[in-house]
Amino acid sequence: MKKEPRARGPVPTRSAPPTPAQAQVLAVLDRAGAPLTVAELAEATDQHGNTVREHLDGLVDLGLVERVKADSAGRGRPSYLYAVVTPAIARPALVLIAALAGELRRTAPDPAVAARELGRSVQPELLVERPSGWVAPTSYPGDDGELSPLERHLADLGFAPEDVADDTMRLHTCPLVTVARADADVVCSFHAGLIDRWAADHDLGDFDLHPFAEPGACTITRTTQPEPSTRKA
Repeated sequence: MKKEPRARGPVPTRSAPPTPAQAQVLAVLDRAGAPLTVAELAEATDQHGNTVREHLDGLVDLGLVERVKADSAGRGRPSYLYAVVTPAIARPALVLIAALAGELRRTAPDPAVAARELGRSVQPELLVERPSGWVAPTSYPGDDGELSPLERHLADLGFAPEDVADDTMRLHTCPLVTVARADADVVCSFHAGLIDRWAADHDLGDFDLHPFAEPGACTITRTTQPEPSTRKA
């Protein structure tokens, strides 16, 4: 199997978020679009097979990956293939989002600008309700118990943020990544608008979203600090 670079961008949000190491394996599997063996994943991620197998076991336990028997080629232990799980409940919402993105692409003079403005118009309280079967994460990558208001908001929405430096964080999972890969300009601009609204409502300053910036993550950077008189603890 030809070794491919690690997939950029986050992995889909379906349950409690995976660890960063699991997310790297899941991102490669998600990008492949077809079931892979442990050996193929080990080669693609440049990791030992036993390490990859441990990550896959964890992903199976999280309900993010399914393990199926491969066709037997003879005697010996059966081999397994691993594939990303896409819950049926997520498909209608993703189809609707894809359709709305397509409509903006068709009708708006600047689809990305229109999508960002649409995101800014969404009332944050409308984002609280969860689909049936959604499991609230109990921890997040880099969570030391001192998440900022924006990190907590993003974590609650299923983006698994990791604070990596002053004014910079990674997003390891994304509930919209399936449609974002097909139309990042529009879908990710909508997400940027959601961040704009939350940051403005809480006087957090201005932020830029960088879609698919790193293997296994998008990134967010603060570009403007809040005014001292309005800064909140």
